[in-house]
Amino acid sequence: MEHYKLTAAQSAANNGRTDLFVVGHADLTATGSGAAGLQTITLATLAVGDEVLGSKTLVEVKTNINVLAAITMGVGITDDNQRFVGNMNLLAAGDEYYAPGLNATSLAPYITTATGKAIEAKFWPGAADNLAAATAGKIHIWAAISRVNERDIQT
Repeated sequence: MEHYKLTAAQSAANNGRTDLFVVGHADLTATGSGAAGLQTITLATLAVGDEVLGSKTLVEVKTNINVLAAITMGVGITDDNQRFVGNMNLLAAGDEYYAPGLNATSLAPYITTATGKAIEAKFWPGAADNLAAATAGKIHIWAAISRVNERDIQT
């Protein structure tokens, strides 16, 4: 998984999003099928005081996942894996863009109040599939994170 922090100019051009996470097929390594093949990829660990603007989350399927008969994903927070975007079909027949709120549990800003929280992407293969079988696929996940350690404005 690749992580890019956007510059101020890039963030302004991308509707205030601050981070781009790129998940490729090589990152999908789970070999179980169905529920046993669930894989969680931590995109960013959050510090107490960090805020995630769920309404700015965007998922772009740049290259569809191949080989598998069924694969879905959700983007959320530890313990709420579909908070921002949920149940996205990543196959060629699926949509290419997933806006915030699609099958999501909440679009309210998420304020981190405890340690051990992260932004996560969770991938579910179909009943007869395993994620490691994919030989193509690239997903861009855009997020807006207000980091407490970057909000140091002197007053």
